[in-house]
Amino acid sequence: RDMKKLLPIIIASMAFNVAAATNTTSTEIVRTTVNESEMNRIDKEYQITLNLGIAYSLPVTGIKAGKFLDENKMLELSFLSFKDDETEDEYGYDEGPMYDGSALEVSYKQFERNSFYYQATAYYRDATTIDSITTSYINGIMVDKDYDGKVSFTDVGVGIKIGNQWHWDNFTIGCDWIGITKSIATLSEDSEDNEESRYIAASTQTTLLNLYLGASF
Repeated sequence: RDMKKLLPIIIASMAFNVAAATNTTSTEIVRTTVNESEMNRIDKEYQITLNLGIAYSLPVTGIKAGKFLDENKMLELSFLSFKDDETEDEYGYDEGPMYDGSALEVSYKQFERNSFYYQATAYYRDATTIDSITTSYINGIMVDKDYDGKVSFTDVGVGIKIGNQWHWDNFTIGCDWIGITKSIATLSEDSEDNEESRYIAASTQTTLLNLYLGASF
């Protein structure tokens, strides 16, 4: 009779223990999955990536080298090259403005938990813009090329962007989803119209879908 009274208590206790163990295991599994990239950044010291996307409102390619301060903080040094090749119509005029140049960036990246980050950037840029080109031909041979509205300048500025970056053992891939850059000082300019070069340098420009991949170690 005493055993019949104790049996429901024993069964209830066993069910409670099984439920508690299941909840603990589930919590640990979820935590491991959510923070996988963060855990893979632990003990990493350096990172190097190649990137392709839109920066300074132009198509860019580049290379980045990073130094981890800890699993959620990083300093990066980037070299970006941007070029919008000239295109000409049947009369020898280009169909739009052209840009050519490069930028050197120093950035601080802050990860928030797993893969999302925001990044603050300071840059030095050396760029040339051309409004139009007139090309002259004789018997199919180019004899002259006249540049109209050519503006060359160097400037420094700042920017901010947000993105996601995922880490595995030694492989990483990420994307700057969106960002903006803003010039704060023009260091030099070479233009028939210096006001035009100041305007181009001072305009706010966009970073968009800047993809990169590489290794961390």
